[in-house]
Amino acid sequence: MLNTQQLKRYRTLLQALYDAGCWAVALAVATTLRYDFSVGNADFGGVALFLPVVVVGQLAAGTLFGMYRGRWRFGSFDEALALGQSVVLTSALGFLANGLLDPQLVPRSVPVAAGVMALVLMGAGRYAWRLTDERRRRPQRADCERLLVFGAGEAGAKILRAMLSNPQGAYLPVALLDDDPRKKNLRIMGVPVVGTRDRIAAAPSAPTASGCWCS
Repeated sequence: MLNTQQLKRYRTLLQALYDAGCWAVALAVATTLRYDFSVGNADFGGVALFLPVVVVGQLAAGTLFGMYRGRWRFGSFDEALALGQSVVLTSALGFLANGLLDPQLVPRSVPVAAGVMALVLMGAGRYAWRLTDERRRRPQRADCERLLVFGAGEAGAKILRAMLSNPQGAYLPVALLDDDPRKKNLRIMGVPVVGTRDRIAAAPSAPTASGCWCS
């Protein structure tokens, strides 16, 4: 089993393998759907021949947009944009390449449908990784002090990120306070806005927080 440091070291290779696997699954599912789940009528031999086309296209497009060059943080919004661009380009190239072949390797609709499915699978995997990584970085100390943070703006968000990015940190934010009523349902990194500054006075006796940090 690879540890976190090894996963980071082989990030590009693992990304490429995962994305190739997503395309393989997406092509198989899209082809099955095209034939109304009649597996006997589907030409999976053509799918197997078409798979290298989209895998090479994905690797080339992903490299072009910086996804396989470590340009973006894994699971970040910047990488999500690059991911979308690379999948759209790969789907378009796959559609054109398939259309030029006679006979076509897969039905005409498959490259487009598979592109949508592959994008969902790739995005879901990255989102799951980001959530896992963020949870791993949260303060783990048994004696860390639980805090209310006043301010759910940019300053408050930066404080939260700093506190929730250090497993050895001494503070764990459990709730946010903000006087803006439009933020009453807001969550930042999973930390909810629970009220206004009127809740500050109750913070020392609250069962979930022992102090308050004002941003």
